[in-house]
Amino acid sequence: MMNPQKRDQPLIILGIDPGLAATGYGIISLIDRKVEVQSGGIITTQEGHPLQERLAHLHREVSYILEKHQPQIMAIEGLYSHYRHPSTAILMGHARGVIILSAQRNTLEVAEYPPATIKQAVSGSGRASKEQVRGMVSAMLSIEGEKLSDHISDALACALTHLIKEDKWP
Repeated sequence: MMNPQKRDQPLIILGIDPGLAATGYGIISLIDRKVEVQSGGIITTQEGHPLQERLAHLHREVSYILEKHQPQIMAIEGLYSHYRHPSTAILMGHARGVIILSAQRNTLEVAEYPPATIKQAVSGSGRASKEQVRGMVSAMLSIEGEKLSDHISDALACALTHLIKEDKWP
């Protein structure tokens, strides 16, 4: 459960769409029942580089984001159980582990949400397409969906899901 916020202090949520090649992040704030996007981006790692270098780079970048934006909570997409390519799931598991470790080192609470829960929360359907999720995220946050990558859209959807699940959505 989130700590109650003072009325004039924003609640800052970092949403994460984890991946080894590309990790999307989106930061939203809630202050006086108004939600705003603070930042968003994609952390990439170099394919072909050793796994330990890629994971170290991911850790450094996430740690920098945590230090710069000081979120109160991280909302991260959980793993789903059926992957067509098991090696992809293993690599994503490595990335998620490093991201969650970064949060723990910053004493940041982590909330995990399955992909279907995120889709349901923002679009009303647990089977929503990427385009439907992006459309709802852009509508909910009053931003242009065409300029939003899938990774950033998914990260913002994670953050929004946390607001919705905690009954904080305005």
